[in-house]
Amino acid sequence: MSNKPRIPIDIQFLLESILSEDPDTMSIRQSDVEMLNDKGADVKYGHYSWDQTAGAVPFYIDAENGVIIFCKMNTHGRMERALRKTSLISIDPIMFKDACVEKTYLNCAGIYVKNIDIPVTIFFYGIAQNNIEGIREYLKENRDKLKPLEIRGYGSEEANELCGRMWVNNNAISFWNKKDKIKPVFNLVFKFMKNSGLDPSKCAFEFLDSKNIYGYGELGADVDEKDKLSPEEMHAKLEKQHLNKSKKDFDPEFWEKHGKKAAKGFDYPAKATAAIPALEGQIKLKDLIG
Repeated sequence: MSNKPRIPIDIQFLLESILSEDPDTMSIRQSDVEMLNDKGADVKYGHYSWDQTAGAVPFYIDAENGVIIFCKMNTHGRMERALRKTSLISIDPIMFKDACVEKTYLNCAGIYVKNIDIPVTIFFYGIAQNNIEGIREYLKENRDKLKPLEIRGYGSEEANELCGRMWVNNNAISFWNKKDKIKPVFNLVFKFMKNSGLDPSKCAFEFLDSKNIYGYGELGADVDEKDKLSPEEMHAKLEKQHLNKSKKDFDPEFWEKHGKKAAKGFDYPAKATAAIPALEGQIKLKDLIG
């Protein structure tokens, strides 16, 4: 038996949560539970993942139109591919009908998109007509924005778009953006949460640039300097986000184009990016596939 001293479980949990928290996973410490619940929240100690925690909902916020697009226990990359495909064919009612099957989740209309490499169902909150025809109209009107959509991006400090993940069974929501970027759409997010059966005042909120977990009543406050992530912590966090992804989560076209600029055989973007010269590593995905 090893005589090495063991790190107390609470300290270990704290270290792991600081180093690995991102919108694909969310860790709520016992200290967070006590602090938030004392202020009216209803959260529990735990570690929630994107693929193993029931009720995990990734979302993209279209602030211009007041629409939130989301799916169940899936990835933002698959949502992107579904949106690209359906926005492209939205001008043809027959093609759209052949490729999409109407679904409903959390009181929102959605479509099961068949003709893509990994079929996925995407749902729409805030569209003018809450049905499949309303979805087609929204996609048609916004096709120029949605066809090249790159929600999270690679090699950037934060996501290209406003987005995150909500755990509807655990009163928790996490964003791929800094807190000040989400502030202007708080009301839209709160309405979306309520539509999903959540009470924002009972929930925990996490943002990309902070170590803190926030309660509803604290969202008006700025992130204190002591709670901001250092550049090194931000870099480690972004690396972890990419490491969590598997090769199948990314568009085949991404790997075909990306592979020409990097060594072959990588199974996730962080490794491929590491093999690209520094200047090329700053190129956005849309530049590579444009």
